[in-house]
Amino acid sequence: MCKLFLLFAAFAALQGCADFLPDNSRTEGKLGLSFVEDGPYTKGGTSIPEGVVEDVNVYVFGEGGELLCSRFFRGEDAFIGDLQVSPGKEYSVYAVANWGSECIVEDKAAIEALTYSADNPADLYSDRGSAIMCGKVEDVHFPLDGDMLEIGLRRLYCNVRLKFNFANVNTGIELSVNRISVKNIPLSVALFSDNVAGYVADGPVFEGDALSLLDSEGVSFPIFENMQGEVAGSSSNKGKASLLSQERQQVCSFVEMECSYHSAERTGTIIYRFFLGTGHSDCNVPRNTAQTVTVKFNGSVSQNENSVSVDNSALLYRPTRIRVSPTYIQFISSEKTSRQCVHTIVPSYAYDTRVVWKTSNARVASVDQNGLITTEGKGNCVVTVSSVDRPDVYAQITVKVAKYTGGS
Repeated sequence: MCKLFLLFAAFAALQGCADFLPDNSRTEGKLGLSFVEDGPYTKGGTSIPEGVVEDVNVYVFGEGGELLCSRFFRGEDAFIGDLQVSPGKEYSVYAVANWGSECIVEDKAAIEALTYSADNPADLYSDRGSAIMCGKVEDVHFPLDGDMLEIGLRRLYCNVRLKFNFANVNTGIELSVNRISVKNIPLSVALFSDNVAGYVADGPVFEGDALSLLDSEGVSFPIFENMQGEVAGSSSNKGKASLLSQERQQVCSFVEMECSYHSAERTGTIIYRFFLGTGHSDCNVPRNTAQTVTVKFNGSVSQNENSVSVDNSALLYRPTRIRVSPTYIQFISSEKTSRQCVHTIVPSYAYDTRVVWKTSNARVASVDQNGLITTEGKGNCVVTVSSVDRPDVYAQITVKVAKYTGGS
């Protein structure tokens, strides 16, 4: 780990930083810059590993916001000529690292409005987009103690780690994650002010082997800052989702999880959504942070809830009971005789109403797949009608053949 230093020293090729000050009170000001990784949401003073900062644009502004000096450096070691300043005045120093080239701005207002934009979210995470860091120091007075000024640089994105906890799911419920999508990714990022996204798009997608670590280490993804603010009255993720207006739902970043769900009552696909934030009461995704979000599934994991947070509209109802009529048949004829039985599936709107008919003793009575029972010999047997979808759901008919001589 190391700190990076930039020192302003004399270089004829860099003449011009002094020419912005027309008065006679100018004096030589030496400015060295020490960069650390910092930000309002992180613990300050973290050293930046060597090689992380590949280039840097440095700007010095006067009290009125006028640009006094701007320089572009390649690599970690660079210094330029004299910086002419006036003692007693306040200056602002801005730095943009890893922009990739010289970034020209006219004044302080222009750099405060600086954004990084991309045509699609994938561009935000490749090369320049994921490497940019920026920072500033206001109210700088010269001469500096030791000619050094420390600037905290912040990355533009937050790294989110997503983990699942299935420990409290009811016995008998099977839940598996098929696909995770990150939604409402900002398409542009403000460098020097809180980024409140107005234009968003779909972000990264995880499926297959990428999901194997969900219940252990988790899966990680970067998301550019999206500061959408507080959600008044919210005390849970579901509460936050329900309190968001339709308009805010379109711009707040969230994760969507498509899962295969299987219980005794229902089966199919269920979709869970949760909005990101530093807690249950906001939808802020601050830059230069690392967040771990653990999604806990409890009970029947919302198989009967259809809301902003849970979409179970694709779940299908399964048979829970079969009624059959009659439940007891006694044949007393000595000739081959048949009797039609009728079954009813509960609930009636179950997605799969297919059944299978079986007899416990085909030498006493046979049964076809329409429920027609026919005598085959004297004795007793049981005819069972069971659900194809749920073989553990069935009904039975007790059959007694009192007389049978084989006639037809």
